[in-house]
Amino acid sequence: MLFAAAALAAAVWSRPALAGEAAPPPSLQDAIAALLARDGCDVERTGICVIADDGATRAEISADTPLAPASNLKLLTTAAALHNLGEEYIFQTTLTATAAPRGGTIAGDLIVRGGGDPNISGRFYSDPEAVLRAWAKALRAAGIHTITGDLVADDTFFDDERFCPSWDRAQEARWYSAQVSALSLNDNCVDITVTPGAADGPALVSVAPDSPAVVLRGAPVTAAKAKTKIIVTRRSGTNEITLSGTIDKNAGPWRDYVAIDDPAMFFAHTFAAVLRREGIAVRGAVRRAARPAPAPPPGAQLLIRHDSPLARALPVINKNSQNLHAELLLRAMGAVKFGEGSAAAGARAIRACLDTLLVPCEGLVIEDGSGLSAGNRVTARTLARLLHAARGREWFPPYLDSLPLAGIDGTLKSQRRFRTAPQLHGCVHAKTGNIARVSALSGYVRHGERLWSFALLFNEPLRRKGARMNALQDAIVREIHAAMESGPAEGGAAGAAR
Repeated sequence: MLFAAAALAAAVWSRPALAGEAAPPPSLQDAIAALLARDGCDVERTGICVIADDGATRAEISADTPLAPASNLKLLTTAAALHNLGEEYIFQTTLTATAAPRGGTIAGDLIVRGGGDPNISGRFYSDPEAVLRAWAKALRAAGIHTITGDLVADDTFFDDERFCPSWDRAQEARWYSAQVSALSLNDNCVDITVTPGAADGPALVSVAPDSPAVVLRGAPVTAAKAKTKIIVTRRSGTNEITLSGTIDKNAGPWRDYVAIDDPAMFFAHTFAAVLRREGIAVRGAVRRAARPAPAPPPGAQLLIRHDSPLARALPVINKNSQNLHAELLLRAMGAVKFGEGSAAAGARAIRACLDTLLVPCEGLVIEDGSGLSAGNRVTARTLARLLHAARGREWFPPYLDSLPLAGIDGTLKSQRRFRTAPQLHGCVHAKTGNIARVSALSGYVRHGERLWSFALLFNEPLRRKGARMNALQDAIVREIHAAMESGPAEGGAAGAAR
């Protein structure tokens, strides 16, 4: 509402200049209020808080109003993970035989137990099956050629709630809504590639990982001079994926990512297929471990332990805004701190972190770890205070490095943020956030050795999203940087923090 923003701008005016006296420059509060008034923002649905090096609040507008943060919630999740788990935390996935191998045979089951590792995928390896294939080759090199029992998927490190109740079921096949499991493979998605076939014939369709758990049906039609329009659907509760539509015969490869159902069983079935391709027979079934998982029997033997560092997951969460990684991190916190690998326990771990850091959390609602839920609520003051408090912790360097850097990487680069402000390239470390009716940007602005924290939360109609909202947020950050340039230094806090 224009009136509300204009009233705010009028309410924060500075002392007028006396006769013959130069007018004082507008305060940061004035400058931000003017930008909101110019764009007609509804200040009741806008939360802004800016904190200087010395901890002083330099600007605040509805800073204590709980608002939906979208992916800015990941700032809480990753900070709490570093605080609760530590930078050196390792996700572990283990392969255990219920009977020690003899003569190349495991006369029992092979149990794959997941610890929430988010990076068993093609992200850091040659392809989505690379880790599984390395395990199979290691077993074969040890002389194992037969498993007489079952291949058991043990995902009991987390609870069995795979899809957040507050997420939109209509989007359950989208990569950003991937189901959560302690055993996760390839971001719990399959990569679909479509290439043109013969004219008027079906296109060529491939899927990775090539898993027996996934069934492909149909194919787009290859057409001459046709607009490529491919439709991919997954039947709810199954991994039956149907493709239709058209692809131009001269088009290059078309790719998409489809979230799968039941990640642990997808993992196990895919691994069973890899084992067989590497010459290891699995005589039994592929099944899920009971809950609670029974203790390994006497004589059980650990065969493989796969380690994945927490530090590797942080940039994927904050720079790439990967939702699944954040959800896995949330549940890992709950499992380690409270013995319960659930979203609720992870939320308690976040609150415990905020309490330790003396960060106010009135109105805080945490329904997931990624910010995808529209029911999450946080104030701009909570976010900005957390960001400021983080600067004094030993885990701050990897936290800061995990954020997108303006003009350099992450979503700030892919969304072309600050492209008309080259003076801010390399100076803004900030997390973007967007869901329906929500646009957010929170992080740090650097000027020399100084580092200020800021949070910008906008819960406004859809018409305000996109380039216009990004431009407004970028303009506010430019004003923060200008205020840092014109104001006095605030001690040595920023230099000590980084």
